[in-house]
Amino acid sequence: MRDRSMRNILVAEVTPEDGQHLIRCLQPFGLRVCLATTNEEVFQLLHTRIFRWAIVAAERITGREMLIARLACIPTIQYVIALGPAGDLDLEVRCRVAGAQAYLARPVNTGMLAVSLNLPIPDETAANTMIGAKQ
Repeated sequence: MRDRSMRNILVAEVTPEDGQHLIRCLQPFGLRVCLATTNEEVFQLLHTRIFRWAIVAAERITGREMLIARLACIPTIQYVIALGPAGDLDLEVRCRVAGAQAYLARPVNTGMLAVSLNLPIPDETAANTMIGAKQ
């Protein structure tokens, strides 16, 4: 039996609404999504759960580089993905230098998210869902 913790993904978003939208987009992949809206919540979750992936709202998280660097140093976290505005090359570079393996511009296509997480591409309907797009 596979370790259930290997399906855990940490989502660090500032607003519960954005976090809930990401949760709805990630659940079809069979992931167990844990949402944190503050750095303190992130660190509390890290003490109680093991995560394989982490997604950080890079443009809105205070101390994002330190948070990304800390997440990137955790051996069980295989991928750290930063989400941010399209065209913000400075933010993308800072996130990658801090340890993010990928930077995805908002709104994020779920197909690109699947590729970044090394997951099977979802069906066409799910792949066209935009994370962070106003609905």
